[in-house]
Amino acid sequence: MGDNSKKPGIRFKGFTDDWEQRKFADYYKMSSGYAFKMTDYCDDGAGLINGESIQHGIINDDNLNHLPESFIEQYPEFVLKEGDIVVGLNRPITNGNLKIARIPSKYNNFMLYQRAGKIVYKAGCDKDFSYILLSQEILKHTLVEAVGSDQPFISTSKLDKWKIMMPMNIEEQEKIGVYFSNLDHIITLHQRKVSSRLFLNKSTIFREN
Repeated sequence: MGDNSKKPGIRFKGFTDDWEQRKFADYYKMSSGYAFKMTDYCDDGAGLINGESIQHGIINDDNLNHLPESFIEQYPEFVLKEGDIVVGLNRPITNGNLKIARIPSKYNNFMLYQRAGKIVYKAGCDKDFSYILLSQEILKHTLVEAVGSDQPFISTSKLDKWKIMMPMNIEEQEKIGVYFSNLDHIITLHQRKVSSRLFLNKSTIFREN
């Protein structure tokens, strides 16, 4: 889609309406996490998602800290639910990819730490489509803002003003969301197959030696 175009070059049949330009804040809000104290950490309880554990498309749980279960009721605005979109706000780009992921079911009721953000929906918008859209738009916004900066950080106030093109038809959003979600699933399956083959090849080499 060109900068001045209101219609994408490729789209699903049956949709002809112009896409419209909207500010990020018209549909979304980036809600930041809370600065929980290290003295509150415990061995087990509600997991704590921070900016470093958020990677492109996944949550890395290698070094997660935990908070008391009571914090789920005490700090409800920082509780994460399955399907929530989270973003690493500090140094948000690694290897050219934005640190953005969706919360899987096993992290339901985990807590959000400072320097990490959660997408809050302010208006009706398909969630699968939003994940695809924001993965690209927040990345572009960050690259623009990061020029001349050694330590890029996503400013939520600046992100609010970022302009994006999107279809207003919720059915078109849903079709786009489903298409790319299926594509991501296929890519993930192929990556697992490749990783499995590499592991088997390494195991064979070690046995032969």
